[in-house]
Amino acid sequence: AKIVGDWQGTVGDMKETISFNADGKFVSQVRPRGFISNTLGQGITGTIRGTWTIEGNVISLNIDSAENENVLNKTTTSTINMFKQNELVLRSSSGETSTFVRTI
Repeated sequence: AKIVGDWQGTVGDMKETISFNADGKFVSQVRPRGFISNTLGQGITGTIRGTWTIEGNVISLNIDSAENENVLNKTTTSTINMFKQNELVLRSSSGETSTFVRTI
């Protein structure tokens, strides 16, 4: 329940915001990094929705709505390397680490 809220981070070359809701649902917005998209909020935006669960230190996202059909109906898991009040560090199954900070 402590993870509920809004988070922002960078995953690979993409900026990502994700909102974990108390009802077990999430909404994520992903967009390419770049001067224009970062400063003016323009560029390609993809919205992904689904449900989330945490077992031990593993968070699973089950995607049931996505603009990109390649990720639709897929599940992704990451290991929570570190969790603080306003910081979340995840390691993907491919070994990449991403840091998210809580937004207000």
